[in-house]
Order: sequence, then C-alpha cells, then structure tokens
Amino acid sequence: NEFADWINQRRSDFGKLAPLGDENAKGKESNAIFTTFSAGVKTNRDTWNYSFSPLTLKESMTKLIDTYEAVRKATHGSGDPSTVSQTAADIKWDVTLQAHLQKNRPLSPFSGDLVVRSMYRPFTKQFLYFDKMVNNSVYQMPRLYRKDQPSPRAIVVSGVGSSSGFSALMVDCVPNLHTLDSDQVFPEFWYDDAEASGGLFENSAGGPQRREGISTWAVDQFSSILGRAVIREEIFFYVYGILHSEQFRESYEDNLVKERPRIPLPKDAAQFEAFSNAGRNLSDLHLNYETVEPYPLDESCTRPELDPLTLYLVEKMRFPKGQGVKDRPTSIRYNDYITLSGVPDEAWDYMLSGKAALYWIIDRYQMKRDKESGIVNDPNEFSDDPRYILDLVKRVVTVSVETLAIVRLLPVLNFD
Repeated sequence: NEFADWINQRRSDFGKLAPLGDENAKGKESNAIFTTFSAGVKTNRDTWNYSFSPLTLKESMTKLIDTYEAVRKATHGSGDPSTVSQTAADIKWDVTLQAHLQKNRPLSPFSGDLVVRSMYRPFTKQFLYFDKMVNNSVYQMPRLYRKDQPSPRAIVVSGVGSSSGFSALMVDCVPNLHTLDSDQVFPEFWYDDAEASGGLFENSAGGPQRREGISTWAVDQFSSILGRAVIREEIFFYVYGILHSEQFRESYEDNLVKERPRIPLPKDAAQFEAFSNAGRNLSDLHLNYETVEPYPLDESCTRPELDPLTLYLVEKMRFPKGQGVKDRPTSIRYNDYITLSGVPDEAWDYMLSGKAALYWIIDRYQMKRDKESGIVNDPNEFSDDPRYILDLVKRVVTVSVETLAIVRLLPVLNFD
C-alpha cells in the first residue's frame, strides 16, 4: 500500500483524524489535540533507580553516588580510579553516567526530595529516584511532574512500534518508559520555566508557569462542532473514552501500533457526551485503583492466628498446579496460608500491553533479588498496610470487570 506495508496494512483514512500530538510543535500551539507529549522515564538502571522500598532505594542510590564520586575524584585528581571498587554491586554504568564522568560532573548527595512515586507498570507503583543526572533520559517528564506543584493527570498510550498491541492508561504520577510498551504520555497540563508570552501561560508570576495540555485549536474545533463552549477537561476525557473504544482499536489496529495516535472528532453532542462521560468514569476507576471496592473473592486462610505481617506477606503468587494465565484460573495461591478463589472469567479480558491487568499484579508483586547487584526489591515494603497487596489483587479484579462494563456500553463510531 501507500505506506509500503506488505502485511498488517494501515488504513489511509487514519490521516484524516485529529492527531493527539505534533512532534515538531512540542510546547507550542498547533493543529493537534495536545500541546506537548513525552516518553516515560528511562533509567537504564531500574534495579538501582526504582524500588518498592524507599529505604532500599536510599541505600542503593547512596552506594551508586558514593562510588561514582570516588571514581570521578580519582579520575580527575591525583588518584587511581582502578583502586575504587566498581563491581556490579557498587555501581551500574551507562553511556549517560560515563559522559558525566568524562566531563567531571559531580553528583549531589542522595536527597529524599528526589524520591517520587512512579507508575512503573500497570497498577504497579514503585519509588523512583527522579534525577536527570542518574536517569538515562527523563525526556519532558520534569515539565509534567514538579516538586511542590500539582501533578497532572496524563494519558499513557503504547508507543510507535509497540509489539504488544495498543493500550491506554490514565496516571497521575511519573510513568516509566514501559508503563505501557515504549509509551507516550499526553498530560492534562504541564509546566514551563520560560517567561510568559503570547497569552499561552496561565499566569506570569515567577516560578513554574502552568501550560494547558489541551490546545486552543482543539477547544475551537470541539466548540464549533458542538455549538457551545467546550472546556478542556471534557476534551481530555473524550480522548480517553475514544482510545478505549473496541471498534476504534479494531478499525485502526495497524495504524495505532505504527503511528502516533489520532482520534475522530465527535459527530454530534450525543457522541461527545457519551465518550467524554465514559472517559471520566474510566479515569476515576484507573486513577483510584488503590481505593475502589475490592472484588468479593473468597479468601481461604489456613493460619488465621498468625500476625498480619507474616500472614499477608507475599513472596510469589501462583496459579493452581498445572495451570497458567492462558487457562484463565478461577483461583490464585497468594502465599502458603491464603488462597483467593472466585476470580470471574472476564477479569482476564482487560488487557494492557498484551497482559491481563490482573496478571501484571501477580507477575510484579513478588520478591526479587537482582543477580548482578544483589539488590532486593520487596513489594511488602511498599505500604504500611499488611493487606495492601492482597486487597490490591481484589481491587484490580474490580477495575477489570468495571472497565469492561464501561467499554462495552460505548456507542458505535462512524468513520465516514
């Protein structure tokens, strides 16, 4: 076809839809829905830069910083860097850190102010040491998430070339590059330190200036179609609703994994309201996944007399013997004492980056020791609530079931 696709051919009418972002106009007004977008954070040393435990994160980052500084001072001073231990248990080098060393750039001592919550994988938060000096690439993330400033909601979508199909997920904290497969992030608003000009800033006082994520062009387009003043939040939720339409995803399946997303503008007020309201409901569900009502799974416990820290500690969740995720199990062995049963079949149908949302929890919430560095990542240390992980399993079942219910009620789209 005209795109030189031999297989998995894209539809040519995709180019007539409204683009979510313009690569050549980041941070500017353009004929796109969003004024900017970014990839998620790429560290090249996730084992060191991420942890379920803020204490473990402090220990690993302090060791890395101290080792780097010892090597730097020896390299650019009168010492011998070969005398500094640089094993895999001391530091993780990459091109960025090597460039800092070559240019004699010092690393600041560990600071708790740089520890932030991050959506590492779907419905899986970890603590991140958010510092461009030790993160390989932060892209535009510092413009989205600023210390002592409100955090924007952001729509994360699979990136161009995704090998696991198209997905979308709303977040309100720093996403990783692989929260979804090689993702792109479209924020509700963002910050700029430049001086205000052209009426683009919300205010002109000193410090970070808030910029709207939804463009003036988008507001004008939607307002013209609907014959009323449309606010940016309505458009933001409309986009999220459209991106969940099974009909939209199936119609443009190949385009969505080979190109940056585009969406159809609404045909009328009814269509706009339906998708915007659905997007709002999906947003509430996905952002508040830690507080939604747990799904009433049956909880079988063989040692209820154990103290909570022991009873609810998870090492690695498992399925019944002989079963895998493809068998869509109805029960999950949480640990040696607790089995959860009554998992509804549809819980396995809510997919993100090629995996069921529930499976992301089962796969990610396990104790892991990195073979090279020896760093242990223990999900039990993320929350002070001993039941956090067990209830998270139940909550993500709720999120899965209710997401599918909303999606199945979305109206039919007309792409003429």
